[in-house]
Amino acid sequence: MKLHRSILWAMALMIIGLALGCKSREPFVGRYLAEVDKPAPKQILLELKANGEGSWTIDSHEASFRWEVKKGEIWLHTKGGGVIIGTPIGEKLFLDLSGDIKPTGKRLEFKRLPEGSL
Repeated sequence: MKLHRSILWAMALMIIGLALGCKSREPFVGRYLAEVDKPAPKQILLELKANGEGSWTIDSHEASFRWEVKKGEIWLHTKGGGVIIGTPIGEKLFLDLSGDIKPTGKRLEFKRLPEGSL
């Protein structure tokens, strides 16, 4: 009986630990828009879906990725195995890009779009 109770407590603690360790995607789900001026004016649309899938669209070219929330940051996992880390601040999302990633190789500021826009 004691062993059975110990196993139940261990399972309960493990479930609580997993629940606390996993951050909800819900506050970040939506569409975000960034505008860049160089090398030419462009708009970048970033969409984060509730199921952990997402897309990045520039000039009708779309790239898909999966995403998660870790330590208060948004991690975008590219198909090539790379990770782009975003910092959410209010209704904005800041992505720091390496020089290898087009279009700018610097920090992009995405603003959340109202639901139903675009």
